[in-house]
Amino acid sequence: MMRTSFLLILFLIFHTLSAQEIISKNKQRTFFVGVHFSPDYSYRRLVNNDGQSVSETIVRSRDRMEKARLGFTTGASAGWHLSSHLQIESGLFYSAKGYKTNKELLVYIPPVSPGDPVAVKHIYRKQFLDIPLRVVYLWGGKRLQVAPSGGVVYNLFMHQGQLTYSYYESGEVKKTKTQLHDDVRKMNLSVQLGMGLRYRLNDRLKIVAEPVFRYGLLNSADTPVAEKLWTTGLNAGMYFSFKK
Repeated sequence: MMRTSFLLILFLIFHTLSAQEIISKNKQRTFFVGVHFSPDYSYRRLVNNDGQSVSETIVRSRDRMEKARLGFTTGASAGWHLSSHLQIESGLFYSAKGYKTNKELLVYIPPVSPGDPVAVKHIYRKQFLDIPLRVVYLWGGKRLQVAPSGGVVYNLFMHQGQLTYSYYESGEVKKTKTQLHDDVRKMNLSVQLGMGLRYRLNDRLKIVAEPVFRYGLLNSADTPVAEKLWTTGLNAGMYFSFKK
């Protein structure tokens, strides 16, 4: 997987360097900035790192108990139009990812206290600072363009927490927040693919709507059962161009 990540980075660097010649010939090159917000469908893929049957049992059990949750990605971008059809883009984004469990009924060994919850549900929240580097190809007319894109995202881990909902026979629901201190990879790498539509409002402004898929290339931790986080979302944003 590290080899795949390295090849992706080399691919982007090669295209960036190759584009320098295009930039020098392109009299209409422009610098642009953008703002973005993407509601995301967030989940994970579990990996059996040690190949043991116990770990495989944990994977199957968690796959039955856990499911995707809503998250989001938001931030600002900046980039260059390398030609009329090609641009390179980076930026700084905040992303909230994770997953949640189903509501599980609790079974107690008697005697049971009347104050004990009868069911619980957990929401696992993970926060990152993301630095993307992607290449975008623009195709279409002057007003409306299709914009397929691909690249890598450098994920800097910030925080993870657990939100627990406890349900009681009386109908009361208690919410408890817990900060998790599990061993987590502080720096990760994801691949990002997108297929957007861009609409030009005027010479300076464009709006964009773009389905995006992001997938973690590295395991979240060096543990017997590890996670690869992924999200799919709809990136909505606006670009402002500075012509040179």
